[in-house]
Amino acid sequence: VTLPATGRDTHPLRREMGDKDSAQREQQKAAARTAFGLLGVASSRNKSISKVSHVKEELSGELATVNFFDCVDSEFNVNSVCTRVNLDRCHDFTLNVNAKLLSGVVEVNKCDAATVNVTTTKLGTLQIDDCEGPIRVTFQRMDYANQIVWARTACIFVRFDDQPEHNFNTGLQHTEDSGEGEKDQFVVRLVEGRWLTEALYRVAGGGFTTLREHEEREERRRIRQ
Repeated sequence: VTLPATGRDTHPLRREMGDKDSAQREQQKAAARTAFGLLGVASSRNKSISKVSHVKEELSGELATVNFFDCVDSEFNVNSVCTRVNLDRCHDFTLNVNAKLLSGVVEVNKCDAATVNVTTTKLGTLQIDDCEGPIRVTFQRMDYANQIVWARTACIFVRFDDQPEHNFNTGLQHTEDSGEGEKDQFVVRLVEGRWLTEALYRVAGGGFTTLREHEEREERRRIRQ
């Protein structure tokens, strides 16, 4: 088939496929522009709350990243879609996540006696680091939980309102491998019907894996050979 001077294929089937590919590319570009625009708008709506005490407040409206710093004996309800929520150095603090988080991330850092309640959305990752007092986490539904990554934290209580038989505790006080050196970070995921706490190991390239996952990959590689 000879292409005309315009470079457009005259074969009807190839032309139709090419048009579909082009349309798909345009849709992808439009989606990327929309996402970039939303992120750009969101970046100007970050909200930081610091050094409040004895406060109970509802957060609504257009939000991006919500940060809490050095808050004491307070409770906040996040009722609007936002990117993520970060808690830093808070004491006796309760966070109620009542709306979707675009990144699916809540981070709790250097807090003491903090509570996180997830009522209406799935979390991709709950990150808990360097917390002294107990961290209490409640998911209204177990399928709202994906993974908890934690480091140097004494005690984490995790509860599921709809499936209490799967409630579990984790943290250094509840983990046989207390972690030394690079093994100070752990991940908790649902594995074969139970929530399993595993140490994370650094691998070549800068990523992390668990010993179980490493052994499974090695076994698959051995079978392929």
